[in-house]
Amino acid sequence: MSSNIENSFGQLAQANTQQASLSTTALSSKSLANKKTSHADDVAQKVQLSSRSKEIVASKAKLDDVQKQMVKEIVKLLQQKNVELKPTALNLNKEYGQPQKSPGIFFISGFDYFGLTSDEADGILHMSKVVPDAKHFSWDNEEKIIRAIKKVPLDMPIVLVGHSFGGDAAVSIANKLNSIDQGMRKIDLLITLDSVGFDNDIIPENVVKNINYFEDKDFLISDGPNAARDNRYTTVINEYKQLHHQELDNSPDIQRETINHILEVVQQKT
Repeated sequence: MSSNIENSFGQLAQANTQQASLSTTALSSKSLANKKTSHADDVAQKVQLSSRSKEIVASKAKLDDVQKQMVKEIVKLLQQKNVELKPTALNLNKEYGQPQKSPGIFFISGFDYFGLTSDEADGILHMSKVVPDAKHFSWDNEEKIIRAIKKVPLDMPIVLVGHSFGGDAAVSIANKLNSIDQGMRKIDLLITLDSVGFDNDIIPENVVKNINYFEDKDFLISDGPNAARDNRYTTVINEYKQLHHQELDNSPDIQRETINHILEVVQQKT
């Protein structure tokens, strides 16, 4: 099983690399097509652009197939692990009429800027499909996420995972829940992937653990390391990755680590 998952992650990485290369080539082709050339050259460039566009579409389809296979492999692994979790919030005894309770696991996607992310390449979305009971939201749905969190039983763990503006939204949500009127709701795990925005580097006291992935290849976008407002209550782990901003949530290594961190919290708290 582990070998199959490693192969799936390897295929995903290769497909992501090919996708990035084709996207770059397509942008260069568009730039060339905008130059004033002879009619014959213009026609030739349009034909070339059309051909590259078809390759991009095919590459996206291949990437989606690899991600679907990866999801299937990880789901099998999760099912095997869940058998060992007795009793758990994911598998309560229904014979006695006990209501089934689930942890609150929320994945938050960032803003689709300049077409650098899409549904086909949204790693946050794909991870949300892998983790049982997980919900997916956009970065501009903070109030909806807070309402969903309030529906989670107090004895169930809360996990927030956000990329880019989604990471900024996750920290904002944690800050909003860290108030008397919101019940000082605890966040058991906060995973941020290169948050974008202001006032998101200080993690509030109601967060038990924050794992922050960041990069420095995109200077104007990179968020940098986080810090705990109070180290007595919050553990912050900063992980530097040599990746571009839009690559972080699609990294097989980061996806694997994220899912493992979530499973650890669910096992400990349920």
